[in-house]
Amino acid sequence: MNDSNLVSLVIGGFLFTSIIFIVVLYVVFTAWMFIHSIIRTIKMWPEENALNLVMVLLIIVLEVIGAIVYYFDCYKKTSVLARAR
Repeated sequence: MNDSNLVSLVIGGFLFTSIIFIVVLYVVFTAWMFIHSIIRTIKMWPEENALNLVMVLLIIVLEVIGAIVYYFDCYKKTSVLARAR
């Protein structure tokens, strides 16, 4: 095995590992935000049902983009409010 094959193998392994890591982060983050939005919808059902259902549908339809929107719009606000108490 010459040096160029070894370098190609190392770079290929690094890229494969990086892609797997990004896919796992994508799935875990989306699932985390989806579960949090469902729990929040159940807890706050009578008051804010329209906003919470829109967020759940946004996560279902747009996946990671919807999860990012939910994170900055709802999740961070509830985290800050919980710490302030």
